[in-house]
Amino acid sequence: MNSRFSDSHPKARRRLPLVLAGVGLLIMGGSALAARYLGRAASPGKLVPQQELLIWRSPVEKAFRLLKSDEAEAKFVLGNVGGTSVRILKVETSCGCATPKIEPTTIAPGKNGTVEVQAAPLQSGEKMVSITLHTDSSLSPTVVLSLRIIGSRLPPFMGQAKGELSFLGDDSATEVRKIFADTVELKGSPPTSPIVKNELPFLEISHPVLEADEPYTTPDTVHRRYVYEAKLASEVPSGSFSGDVFVIDPWDSNHVELIRVHGEALPPLRVFPSRAILRVEKAQGGEGPVAKFMILSKTPALDLVVESEGNEDSPFSVGRLMTTEEGRRTSFSVSLKPGLARSGIFNLVVHRPSSKDRVIVPIAVRAGDDR
Repeated sequence: MNSRFSDSHPKARRRLPLVLAGVGLLIMGGSALAARYLGRAASPGKLVPQQELLIWRSPVEKAFRLLKSDEAEAKFVLGNVGGTSVRILKVETSCGCATPKIEPTTIAPGKNGTVEVQAAPLQSGEKMVSITLHTDSSLSPTVVLSLRIIGSRLPPFMGQAKGELSFLGDDSATEVRKIFADTVELKGSPPTSPIVKNELPFLEISHPVLEADEPYTTPDTVHRRYVYEAKLASEVPSGSFSGDVFVIDPWDSNHVELIRVHGEALPPLRVFPSRAILRVEKAQGGEGPVAKFMILSKTPALDLVVESEGNEDSPFSVGRLMTTEEGRRTSFSVSLKPGLARSGIFNLVVHRPSSKDRVIVPIAVRAGDDR
């Protein structure tokens, strides 16, 4: 049978080795492709940055206050050279002056991702910021990027000016606030203090004192700090007040730092709390409820008097006044007289017999089941 087949199909007999060879090649090629695919799929993902270090130069504007952080954008490119996707789990920066944004957070094999960094501009000098990416890849569990920020503003110029100019009470004689102004000036140049303008006539600001004169981060420059003292004059308006102090760059009049001033002048007498409630239950015996008060006064409180308005009808008993050594704080307590507890609102009067200084403190009494 085999011989008849061979004799009757000579062409088929000649083609059989070729067919077998082709099948072998297909098997070998498929095995190679499968091995390549399986090997790639099995290899972990790996993130590799195109550049580990970027240098970004701060933009320059005529006035430093016009510099905006959204203009400070540096972009890193990351490539995944592995066989599986890599997910970025967390990002950390060494400085709050740089904010990274990652797109996308999962990078497929053979694809790229970006890390865009918004940085706070520098006036002068340099700052190095590190950005650390934490990933789920065993080959690149952490990727560290570096951003070098360079300030492009040329000295001399004023940096920031700051100060806490809040005044509470009669601070004119005792409290002094300070204004600090920093500059970057050329080494060997005479100190040039910022210009301070004040719109409040009762706020006194001293001439500046040079507190610091030290080398800066760039060659041939120095950092100087000027300190101004601010205090209230004697003619302070009653009640609250507010205004502004302007600190002006002596080399660029368009650069102005504003410091807010706020104050509240105390009246001659102030009582805390300004009102009180005393509650008494019908079945309560012994000592009644007690309310405690504090008096603040501009002048010594030696002649202060605390009494009930309408003494003959008052249910209160006022305790002894306790005055501090400086005489500007006085404490006292008020209790109900035994057997005279009745509901109503009664006034307590704090005054000076020698002047018109007078404060009325209402005290509500709630007796029994009254509410």
